[in-house]
Amino acid sequence: NVLLGLKTPDFFLACKRSVYLPGWFLKQTLSPLLSSVNNSVILLPQVAGDEETPGAAQSESPRGEEPINLQLTNAYEYGQALNGARCSGNTAACAALLASTPPERLPHFLSTQLDGNTISFIMQALDSHLLEKDPHLVYQHLHHLHTAHRFSVVLMLLEKDERRHMTQLFEHLSAVQSAEFTKNDVQNLANKYI
Repeated sequence: NVLLGLKTPDFFLACKRSVYLPGWFLKQTLSPLLSSVNNSVILLPQVAGDEETPGAAQSESPRGEEPINLQLTNAYEYGQALNGARCSGNTAACAALLASTPPERLPHFLSTQLDGNTISFIMQALDSHLLEKDPHLVYQHLHHLHTAHRFSVVLMLLEKDERRHMTQLFEHLSAVQSAEFTKNDVQNLANKYI
């Protein structure tokens, strides 16, 4: 069987790689494939998260994409929102998510989602959207991010392009004139990353 141009086992592997697919899509596309398989599969019901809650903060997407809920209470919800922004390449939504996150909570929220792609995506969002608006917030996020669980392991496994994004962010941050931090502070912080 071929599904979306992938052989069936490859499709399941792709789904395990943090790709979010709604329950209705899985049910419609996988039911014919799973009827011939003896293993049990449990499809989780789709949560009524599409309904807008009055007063809930959401990011506005410039490209007409689904807005991202910014009132997140746990690492799972944060990871889902971050992964949604990353999969769609929406750095503005990631920046809005980071702007609504207290810097000291960031390591906790990223504890289950930390990988090279996520760090690189966060660096791009910080550099392209938040640095100009709030350099102190960028500095605070970077100050706390390196304390996240598994950070040092993920840092060792970064690819050249991901390291380039990181270096570029620290170069731009050190060029900012700020009363909250000095170039020396930025250099000391950069030494923990680069």
